[in-house]
Parts: sequence; C-alpha cells; structure tokens
Amino acid sequence: MKTPLLITLLSAALCSLACAQTLLLESTEGKTMQAKLLEFSDGKAKLQRQPDKKVFTTSIDIFNESSQKKIKKQAEVLAKQYPRLDLSVVVSKRRKTEGSSWYMKTMECSVTAKIKNTDRRDSPACHCNILLFGQDQRHSNKLEVLTNQEFKLAPKIGRTEEYTSKPVYTRYDSDSNGYGNVGGSKYLGYIFIVSDVDGNVIDYKIMSSVLEKPINFNPSLLDKLKKTAAKTYLNKELEKYESPY
Repeated sequence: MKTPLLITLLSAALCSLACAQTLLLESTEGKTMQAKLLEFSDGKAKLQRQPDKKVFTTSIDIFNESSQKKIKKQAEVLAKQYPRLDLSVVVSKRRKTEGSSWYMKTMECSVTAKIKNTDRRDSPACHCNILLFGQDQRHSNKLEVLTNQEFKLAPKIGRTEEYTSKPVYTRYDSDSNGYGNVGGSKYLGYIFIVSDVDGNVIDYKIMSSVLEKPINFNPSLLDKLKKTAAKTYLNKELEKYESPY
C-alpha cells in the first residue's frame, strides 16, 4: 500500500492535535494535574497522567466544572478521530475454459476486505469501496471496472471487521499471441478505499502496479474512483478510455 504524502501529513497533524493534547485539570478539592484523555464514556474518563504516564479511569465528578468541560470537549474531538487501522484483502479467483474453446476463459472473482483496529479506542464508521479491475487482452491500455461495492466497517479496539464481496464474473481470450484475439477483461487487481464519515479518504490499499502508478502520481483519483460505476472503461491513467479506432 502506498499512502499519499499529503494524506499522511494531514493524519499525523490531526493525531498530534487531537490525541496528544495534554489537559490541565483541577479537582473539586483544588488539586491540579496534567493528563491526556484516552477514552470517555458514561461520565467516566480514562486518563494518562503526565509526566509519569500512569493510566487510570475515574468519574469526571472528581473534577471542577471547568475541568469537566475540558474533558467533554476533548471527548468530542476524539470521537471523530480515527485510530490506527490495518487494511488487508484476500482475493479468490476461479477460472475455467469456456465450452469447447481452447482459449476463451471465464473467471469468477471475489474478495474479502478486512480492517483491523490496532489502536486503544474504537473506530468510527469507515465508509469503504472495493473496486476490482480487469485488463483487456487485446488492448492493454483498456481497463474495466468489474465492480465497485460500497460497505461500512467499524472495528472496535483490537478487533477486525470484514466484508466479503459479491462474486464477479468476467470472460476473456487467453491467446495473447494470437492475431485473432477477441479481447475481454482478465482480472488485473483491486483498489480498497477507506473514507471517514465526511467522505475524506483516510487510507487505501492497491494490488497491481498498473493501478498503483497513477494513484501515486495523482491521489485525487481515489475520490473519482469511489463514484465510478461497474462496466466503466478507463485507460492506464485511470481516466476515461478513448478507443484508438
């Protein structure tokens, strides 16, 4: 997986602002402490005291009104911040010869897309797209979006959630050296795109150097691909395919 530099920098900046902020808190008895908020739920805060980094959970009622407001405000920020996520995809392919033909092949493809939460807090909903691509066997610059399936995953702390795609079928001429090749799309690879609740791409995973090259050069293509329908034909720049004839 190649993550665009801009996305990486933005994620790091958001994390440093949202996750690493140290709060100055004061108890109802007037005692002060510095701490980072790790989790907040049902009036209880999980805090990491500074500088000794001791972690403990307590009711926010032990703090004065001003400190309670600080904790609740920081909790709102944390609720929108995505934890560290690990993406993985398993591809299943089955190919068979079509009828009595020696070269025509039919292929069934499906994928299982997984997101593992490697952080210490639950993940907000991840809006996902899994796109499977085929490459025409007669015109190598012609790519087909075989499917674009949308789904949501929200893995909890240390857990993995997964989605298994509906199967996709494609047919192609496997006689790559034959002058009479009739084309057809052979499975090429996938792009797994993960977006936040506002639709901003936060991570992705690609299998295929053909697909990876244009994304590395122009990451904004990911936003266009999320809206690209199945049976759309693209060129190797992942732009609209124009027939040379």
